[in-house]
Formats: sequence, structure tokens, C-alpha cells
Amino acid sequence: MTYLTVLKRPPEPARETARIRQGLSVRVDAGLVKAFRESSKELGFTPSQLMEAILWNALGRPPMSFEPDFDRSRFEGG
Repeated sequence: MTYLTVLKRPPEPARETARIRQGLSVRVDAGLVKAFRESSKELGFTPSQLMEAILWNALGRPPMSFEPDFDRSRFEGG
């Protein structure tokens, strides 16, 4: 769990409605799922919060959907 102990949480919006949420369905090894669920509980993250933190850190901390640098045009019909 070394990597997880240094995870930074992504920024949170001032209002939850400011964020664009999308579902992501993936299939991974059962051992990873077990470790993911255990880590989520240990760290006090919901599964969604933990996955968001892992992806945000692993992908170089890209702008979140509610941040000014995020290109919303794809999601607003633009």
C-alpha cells in the first residue's frame, strides 16, 4: 500500500452540481478488487473517491471537470 499512502486527493468543487460525473466499467483480477476494497476501507475513501484519486494521480493530475482548465465543450454539445 506504499503508493496509496502518498496519494493526494483531487480537488473538490464548491458545489457537487458543478462536476460532470461519468461511469467507468472495467474488469480486473479478483486479487486487485479485494485489495482495492480493503484499501478503500483503510483509507476512509468511498470506492469512487479512491478510484478518482488513483486515476488523477496516475494520469498526472489533469484538470477536473469543474476546474477552469477543463474543456467542457465536449459535454455541452459544442
